[in-house]
Amino acid sequence: MKKLPLKGIILEALAVTWENKVVLLRVLAFPIFLAILFQFLLAELLQPYSLLSSLVVTLIYCLFLAFICVNCHRIYLINDRSIHYYGISLDLYYFKFFLWFLLLVCVVSVLWYVFLFLLITIIGNLPYLGNYFSEPNSSYFSPVNIVSLVSKIIACYLVARFIMVLPSSAIGGDPSFKWSWSTTKGNGWYICILAFAIPWFLSHIIGFAYTEEPKACEYVILNIISYLLTAFEVALLSMILKFFRELNKK
Repeated sequence: MKKLPLKGIILEALAVTWENKVVLLRVLAFPIFLAILFQFLLAELLQPYSLLSSLVVTLIYCLFLAFICVNCHRIYLINDRSIHYYGISLDLYYFKFFLWFLLLVCVVSVLWYVFLFLLITIIGNLPYLGNYFSEPNSSYFSPVNIVSLVSKIIACYLVARFIMVLPSSAIGGDPSFKWSWSTTKGNGWYICILAFAIPWFLSHIIGFAYTEEPKACEYVILNIISYLLTAFEVALLSMILKFFRELNKK
């Protein structure tokens, strides 16, 4: 399988985001406004937080994120200019994307927990490591922290191999996890860099911009910037799918 050109994907994602900046601002403005508004309202209404309220907030956030991601994918991949003026409608591809996203989270979570359970069981039964594993240890290189890090890396890799179902479903495709796993063969770690490492780096830059006690205006401005950066992060996924589609045509 031909390897993803990391530099080429990044440059192409930057280019397609810039080329479509006007239409992106139009179709993303209202979903971003609603997402931030609901974050404020739910933060006040659902206090004190419980597991149920946290789940409600997360689902609503993911739903608005689905509108943002689908709009971006359709603009980048099929040059769709028929998107509703305010970027929100009841078209089925929004909900198809949302359901695929939830299914992806569920599948990877189950696989991650199984892997974590097996890893903990194996290490916990080892003669020497088992003792360290059962005792509290604040060291960065303690068995607990190492297992946690390894499990997170594995989870990211699994998501990377399955993640092509998202941009494909956004443009009306009929994807499956099996198809995504086959399509991304040999490029899992490259996708991890593009789909996770770069967004992680960008989110930390935004995080450093917050003061110790951020005011409402600061929170709103940085959230808007964060959501707008999502358009570039989505473009990375779109360009990855575009690369695989063009590769399959040859």
